[in-house]
Amino acid sequence: MALLNYKKVYVMAPYQMHTGGVELSHQLVDYLRNHGKDAYIFYITGMNPLNIVTDDNQVTPAYNKYNIKVANSIEDAKDNVIVIPEALEQTISNSGRRYY
Repeated sequence: MALLNYKKVYVMAPYQMHTGGVELSHQLVDYLRNHGKDAYIFYITGMNPLNIVTDDNQVTPAYNKYNIKVANSIEDAKDNVIVIPEALEQTISNSGRRYY
């Protein structure tokens, strides 16, 4: 799994949502953490502008069963990676940053 090659993995998820795709994001973080990776969920609210949830930092209750750590900020480093769900790709396309 290519994600295992990064130092830190940040996975975006909408805050307080309980759907199959959001659960899969939590399962990914759980898998990575259980395999020794420094992996985090970071919750977002809104789309324009996109906001990272920083005031609560609690795992959405439906996902308490997973080994999850919440990030309220993202360390911008080339050996870190951000995983963005396909449905939320538009959140980065207008950010003015280049992503690879």
